[in-house]
Amino acid sequence: MRCISLFIILFCTQNLLAQQSYFKNINIPVYQNGAPIDLAWAGGIDKGAMFELDLNNDGVDDLFIFEKNNAGQPGRVTTLINNNVPNTISYEYAPQYAKNFPEMKDWAVLFDYNCDGKKDLMTWVSQGARVFKNVSQPNQSIQFQLEYPYIVADGTANAYVARTDHPCVADFDNDGDADMISVYILGSYYIYYKNLAKELFNRCDTLIMETQNNCFGQLYLGSVNNSATLGVSCRMANPDLVSQAEQEMKIDTGAIRDGGNCTYAFDYNHDGNFDLYVGDKLASSLMKLQNGGGNVMVSQDTLYPSYDVSVEMFEFPASYFIDVDNDTKKDMIISSCDKTDAGENYFGVQYYKNIGTSMLDSFNFQSNNFLVDKMIDVGSGAAPRFFDADADGLLDIIVGNKGVFQISPDSTFESGLAWYKNTGTATQPQFDLQTIDYAGLFQYTTWNDIKPTFGDLDGDGDKDMVVGIDNGSLNYFENNAPPGQAANFNLTGPNYFSMDVGKRAAPFIYDLNKDGLLDIVAGNQLGQVYYYQNIGTVTSPAYGTPVMGIGNINVVPPFSIQANATPFFFDDNGVTKMLVGNEYGYVYYFNNIDGNLGGTFTLVDSSYNHIYEPIRACLDGGDINGDGFMDIIVGNQAGGLAIYQYSASAINENGSYENMFTLYPNPAENYFVIHTNVAAKQMQLFSIEGKLIMDQKLHENYTIIKTETLQKGLYFCRVTDTRGNNSMKKIIVK
Repeated sequence: MRCISLFIILFCTQNLLAQQSYFKNINIPVYQNGAPIDLAWAGGIDKGAMFELDLNNDGVDDLFIFEKNNAGQPGRVTTLINNNVPNTISYEYAPQYAKNFPEMKDWAVLFDYNCDGKKDLMTWVSQGARVFKNVSQPNQSIQFQLEYPYIVADGTANAYVARTDHPCVADFDNDGDADMISVYILGSYYIYYKNLAKELFNRCDTLIMETQNNCFGQLYLGSVNNSATLGVSCRMANPDLVSQAEQEMKIDTGAIRDGGNCTYAFDYNHDGNFDLYVGDKLASSLMKLQNGGGNVMVSQDTLYPSYDVSVEMFEFPASYFIDVDNDTKKDMIISSCDKTDAGENYFGVQYYKNIGTSMLDSFNFQSNNFLVDKMIDVGSGAAPRFFDADADGLLDIIVGNKGVFQISPDSTFESGLAWYKNTGTATQPQFDLQTIDYAGLFQYTTWNDIKPTFGDLDGDGDKDMVVGIDNGSLNYFENNAPPGQAANFNLTGPNYFSMDVGKRAAPFIYDLNKDGLLDIVAGNQLGQVYYYQNIGTVTSPAYGTPVMGIGNINVVPPFSIQANATPFFFDDNGVTKMLVGNEYGYVYYFNNIDGNLGGTFTLVDSSYNHIYEPIRACLDGGDINGDGFMDIIVGNQAGGLAIYQYSASAINENGSYENMFTLYPNPAENYFVIHTNVAAKQMQLFSIEGKLIMDQKLHENYTIIKTETLQKGLYFCRVTDTRGNNSMKKIIVK
C-alpha cells in the first residue's frame, strides 16, 4: 500500500511539474513591410562582437554574437546556424547552443589556440584573460571547459587586458602558435605577448606567454582621436617614458587618453603579415594600420575604408572579419565595442561586402542594420505587452522601448510604441508590424524608456493605457474608442496622480487586494515594487500614498546595484501569483500574495521555467494560442522579443540537463552531497507539496547539505547553473 501511495504521489508531482514546462517558440511567423523576417525571435542586436564558430560540428562556420553588459555583469550570447547557401546570407536562429557557453563578462574573443581546428574562447577576468578550451566532439553541439583561469605572462603576472578593451590574438611571428597583443594600462602602446610554445616544446597546444616588448608595431596611439604616431622606438624598461615629440604632443593637447580599444588582426593583402584594424573609444572612425613586415606598422588609414564609405559610428566601432555570404571571402562587420545602452542600436551593425580578389581584399559598404532588419528589434529596451489593439479578439503585441538611437541631429533616443498586429487565428498566432509610433508617443520627445500597461481604469468597458517612463513618472491615456472598435488613446493624465517610483518605471494594472478596483504596481531601477491602491471607484479611480517595496521582494543580481524590476501579476485558479523580470535576464516567481500585502511574498523560483533573456528581462503573459495555458513574452535590452509557451515535452525541447549534478547518499540520513560538473550556483529543496524548504548557494564542486532538521520523507532537489538551466532529482530523507 505504501508503494502504491508513493507511486501516486510521484505521478501527480511529475504531472504538476509537466504543467509548468515551457519552451521557447521561435517559429511563430512575423512580418515586416509585408514580408516574413527569418530571425524574428532572435532577440535583436544592439552591439555585437561577432565571430565565426562551428556550433553544431558539421564543418561549416556558424555565427557567435556576444554583447557586453555594464561593467562586471554577464553579457548576452546569440547563436545563429549558417545554412551554407553559396553567395547568400542565410542564417537560422538556434538558441539551444547559447546555453553551452560559460558566463562571460565585458568581452569575448574566439581563436584556435591549440591547433585542433576548433575555435577556443577567451574572455575577461579581473585585470586579465581566461581561456575555455573547445572540447566539442563530432556530431555534438559546442562544448567548452575552463583550461586557463588566467593567462600568465613571464611566469608570474597576469597578461594585462582591460575590461573596456578586447585583446587581439594571432600568430604575429608566424611560428605556428598564438600570440597576443593588448593595449597598455595607460592606453598608449600595445604590449606584445609572444607565445613560447613552439620555441620551448615545438608544439602549439599550449599558451606560455612572454612579454616581448611594450610597443608592438612601433607606434604610439593618439591622445585625442583614433590615430597613431608611427616609427616609435621600443622601450622595454619603461614604456611610459615617451619621446620628446610624444611628450610635446601630450602637452599641446592637454589630453589624458580615455580607456577603450578594440583591435582586430587581419591580413588584407595576403602577404603573411597581420595588419591592425583599430577601434577606439576616442573616435567614431576605424583606423587601419598596415604591417610592412616584421610587425612594424608603416602606414595608417584613419578613416577606413577611405576608398569607399568610411566607417562612422557614434562611439567606439570595432571590426570583425567573417564570410557572411558564403563566397569564401571574409567580409567586414562593424559593431560598437561599447556596453549595451550607449549609441547606435537598430542601426548599429554595419556590413561591408568583400569585393576584392584572392590577393587583395576590398570592402564595399552594404547596410547599417545587418541581420537586425531580419529580427523584431525596437532599438533598445523592449517592454512588451499583449493587448487586443484592434478589438478583433486576438491578442496583439505592443512594445515600448528606450528608443531607437538617432545620431542626427542631436544624438538622442526616439522612444515610442511598436504595434505588431496578430493576423493569425485564435490557435495559430502570426504577427505583422503595423507601426513603430502606436498611439503617437513620438510626440513626447522628452520621454524615454517607455513601458506600457493596459486596464479599464474608468469603467467604460475598454482598456486604458498607463505608460511608465525613465524619470519614474506614470502617464494615463484614456481609451475613447466606441465599443468594439480599435483603441483610441488620448493623454488625459500626464504625471498621473503625481506617481513617482524613482527611475525606469515599469507599471502593471491589477486588482491586487481583490476589492473590485484596479490598482497600479510599478517596478523601478533599484528593484523595488511600488503598490498604489485604488481608493476611488470603478469609474473614478484615485490613488493614495504608495507602499514602497511591497512583498519585500529582492531581484537585485549579485554584485549589482540595480535590478530593473518588471512585475507581472496573474491569477492561477483564483490565487494571485507574481513574475518579475530583472537586470540579468532571469524571471523570479513569487506566491503567498493574497492576504499578505503587508508581509513578505515567498520566492518560489529565481529562474522560472528556464527563462533567461539577458540583458534586462521585461515580461508579460497571455494566452495567444487558445490552449488554456499562459504564454510568456519577454523583451530585452537589445530590443528583441522571445515567446515561451507551454508544452508537456518542453524539457526535451529545451535540452536535457540530467547530467548537471549527482546526489549521494540517497536515501540520506544526516546529510547528502551535491557534486556539480557545471557552473552551478544555487540549490533549492522542495517538499512533495512543492513548498520551498531550503535555498542556498553551492560551492564550486562539492557541497554538503545537512538534513538533521528535515522530517522524514521525499523531497525534490533542484540545482540551477549560472545561465539559468536547472535540473531536479528526488532525494529520500530517512
